[in-house]
Amino acid sequence: MNNYIPKNLPNLSGRDLRGINFSGLNLCGADLEGTIFVGANLSGAWLCGANLQGANLQDADLTGADLTSANLAGANLTRTLLGGALTNGTSFKNVDWGI
Repeated sequence: MNNYIPKNLPNLSGRDLRGINFSGLNLCGADLEGTIFVGANLSGAWLCGANLQGANLQDADLTGADLTSANLAGANLTRTLLGGALTNGTSFKNVDWGI
């Protein structure tokens, strides 16, 4: 687990970041509410405590990501890859699994 929590993260909430490579990036505690990550690579990213409420993560790769205590309530996780992701304390309330 990454113990470093960056300060002064840019506000990425509501941004269209589809297809961008965020692999291994530290976004712990970031406000990513409503952000569009369709097809993005977030494998191995640190998203601990991040607010991803209502984010669109359809077809995104979150393999091995640290989602500890992240808020994914209402997010779209259709065809999202989550293998090996850490999800202790993660909120999946009202998530769209595309089922």
